[in-house]
Amino acid sequence: MGTFVAVLLALVQIAWGAQPDTTAEAIMEMRREKQQNLRPETLNRLHRAFLYVREKRIPQKVTYGYKGFRPRFGTLGPGSGFGIGVEYFRPNLADERYTVRTSITGSLREFFMVDGEFEARRVGGKGFVNLLGFHRFSPSLDFYGEGPNSSEADRTAYSLEENSGQIAAGVYALPRLRAGILGRYLTSNVGRTRDEDRISTEQVFTPAEAFGLDNEAPYLETGGFVELLPDTELGALPFGNRAGLRVSRYHSQRGRSPSFTRLDAFAERIQPFLNQQRAFLINLRTTLSVPATGDEIPFYLQPQLGGPYDLRGFAGRRFYDNNRMVGTAEYQWQIFTRVWLALFVDAGKVFPQWDRWSLSGLKSSYGAGLRFGTGVAAGRFDVAFSREGGQFWIVFATF
Repeated sequence: MGTFVAVLLALVQIAWGAQPDTTAEAIMEMRREKQQNLRPETLNRLHRAFLYVREKRIPQKVTYGYKGFRPRFGTLGPGSGFGIGVEYFRPNLADERYTVRTSITGSLREFFMVDGEFEARRVGGKGFVNLLGFHRFSPSLDFYGEGPNSSEADRTAYSLEENSGQIAAGVYALPRLRAGILGRYLTSNVGRTRDEDRISTEQVFTPAEAFGLDNEAPYLETGGFVELLPDTELGALPFGNRAGLRVSRYHSQRGRSPSFTRLDAFAERIQPFLNQQRAFLINLRTTLSVPATGDEIPFYLQPQLGGPYDLRGFAGRRFYDNNRMVGTAEYQWQIFTRVWLALFVDAGKVFPQWDRWSLSGLKSSYGAGLRFGTGVAAGRFDVAFSREGGQFWIVFATF
């Protein structure tokens, strides 16, 4: 603005017969005055805070960790409330040959877990070895009785302490396809609920109605597996295929408890379209158990349905039985960078005998949600509905 005024004055002077040199000097003088009065632009506090966060790479440090350490958010299962902890995670040590991970997580509802994992890759060229262990305490888990027709009115709760140590080894048949064998030792301890507002399970159900209520046996699990791994790297969009099949035998380490065989299978496809601004997700899972004739499976080891991961319109752990099947279909569209809206429908059921697998009698739920983040850290909010009402779920996951 000052330069414009100076030029205007110079033109006026020329029009009145002023000398060019005098006019040029006036313009230069105005420019000098303007430069002397210049002040650096002052940023407001919000802008300065934004620049600080970006320059210090705080989101990256939270997401991927700082020198291996990062916060851990999420749930410890339905009913645990929001969990928070710390994790040490080094996924690519020694030229991507080793992964080391350990974490400790707790919630205000006194749920607690500590776990650790070590994996060595490229052992002998294409081999791998994985060690995994955890200790978990859940002071109050819901139990409504076994079977697809259990009643909401029979809601009770129990506490469960679990300890698990597992070793798995195998080979990569292809870059994303691996197969192997595993062994795991699992102990469980069932007790009264720590929630004073809940009726304890043993006050409503007998050991015959909830097998294992009075007899917690250790189990040795042995078996094999095949996995199709995700085709994305850390931080990449989670599109593509995943699948897995695991067959194992649970050997009871106590005479009064039965042994049984279990099959777990899942398949998932996330298909992007419209320049990756839209995506369609299909997830199918089933768990089939084969106990000896006339034997039962401890209720706390039975597959369950209901909660933030399946049949989201029902309460957490709403259905227990020896077998389950569940599927999810979800439509997602991007509204901001790494922020997606979603519409979904879930359908599934539990059933007592594996040979009753069928698509009849499925229970369903539906809803909408918000997804944010990709790669190693993500979260979502879901509102879901079923014939038993509505549920609201908040899930944070760190992979």
